[in-house]
Amino acid sequence: MHYRIAQPHDAAPLGAIMYIAALGDSATSGYDYSLGGSREHQESVLAQLAVTQAESWFHHRHFDLVEVDGVAAAAAAGFDRTFTDELIPASLKEVGWSNVEIEILNSKLEPIMCCFPEEPENGWTIEHVGCLPQYRRRGLTRPLIERALQRGREAGYESAHLDVFASNKPAIALYESLGFRRIAEFGDAVFQSLLNRGPMLRMQRPL
Repeated sequence: MHYRIAQPHDAAPLGAIMYIAALGDSATSGYDYSLGGSREHQESVLAQLAVTQAESWFHHRHFDLVEVDGVAAAAAAGFDRTFTDELIPASLKEVGWSNVEIEILNSKLEPIMCCFPEEPENGWTIEHVGCLPQYRRRGLTRPLIERALQRGREAGYESAHLDVFASNKPAIALYESLGFRRIAEFGDAVFQSLLNRGPMLRMQRPL
């Protein structure tokens, strides 16, 4: 096993891992709703977003990953979401989206985004925590999250937070073992209506 910072040539595996991370314990991903099309199409878009000049929250520079026998098996990202969110439109334009397409996407996502708690001041977001199915139950993701937390700590952030579907018990147990605590539950009606999923939890811990 080899843990390292992600590089541009990791774009394709990062696209696959981001899709898996959004699946969680469900058969469908949030990208099925936001991006549409086949899984291959969605992973391709995510891979393209990983290497744009605009460093949105999909960008490879936010990721640590682990290789197992030369395969990028798992990854996790850490970033300041108040900054990276603002760069999503620019990154979408870089991969060929028009202003109209971005406006349509924003309209689709507005009911979902309105459910999320406010981002905490000086908070570090943990996101895109995913592992390829064939490499699960090997303890690969814990060191990745610890590395992401360390980067936030070194950058001077005071706390770290993440959002996870309340039904994803294994992920919640892992996060709790890393010191995260549940601070809010949100989005039940909206997620059920649009994604056929239950509520999410906001979890947080000091850095």
